Amino acid sequence: MKIILIIFFLLLSAPGLADGVDGVIRQYEEPSTELLDRQKETINKVFSQTEIMTKDKKFNMQLEKERTKLNHPTISAAEITAKDGFNIPEFISNERNRNYLSSVIASADAIIASKATDTDKVQEPPMVFVTFAMPATELRLLIEEASKIGASVIVRGLYKDFKSTIAKIKELSTENGISIDPTLFKKYQVKQVPTFVMPISSKDWVTATGSVSFRYFLELVIKTGKTEEVLVAKNWMAKL
Repeated sequence: MKIILIIFFLLLSAPGLADGVDGVIRQYEEPSTELLDRQKETINKVFSQTEIMTKDKKFNMQLEKERTKLNHPTISAAEITAKDGFNIPEFISNERNRNYLSSVIASADAIIASKATDTDKVQEPPMVFVTFAMPATELRLLIEEASKIGASVIVRGLYKDFKSTIAKIKELSTENGISIDPTLFKKYQVKQVPTFVMPISSKDWVTATGSVSFRYFLELVIKTGKTEEVLVAKNWMAKL
């Protein structure tokens, strides 16, 4: 950014690169080869001067000094108003106050943190991970039970092909279908089926593996789970 500003100001001051500064509007003409060469030479000089200036310790110290003035203003809005005869809105004055900016940033961080906490507490419904290779009667019972509490029945992939998968889902269920989502298998580290999962938060969940029902799974959590897990399980159990 510093180098870009230097080049910008040097180019403005370079001869032959600022047409129309005398206020006269000129009709466009194709630049001559001589003019292009002269401008190219000027640009090369500007870049050379820029490189020299950026390596100059005194120049960098002066830049840092000016930057410090911007971050730590010594003249208040009231003093500027009295001196120059115009009013500076308070919010502009505050924008130059580092303490004010810090408090604004802190407030924003607090809002983001509170939203993250709220999101973390949002509970997803329980789910069961299955495979089309399981007995059809068992799959139908799980689908029916899942529909009562809004739970999900999930498979990793297709049954043979897409057409066969649609036919298989229609065979197993009516309104309540089966979700195909391999990403959830990875997220919840499901290694075998059927596996029941009850999310507690976005980062915490309870799992159980075996040919059981949602009711048995929730009862197991109520009997053996931690306080928060028990509360969540009872909430879902009430819907069965």
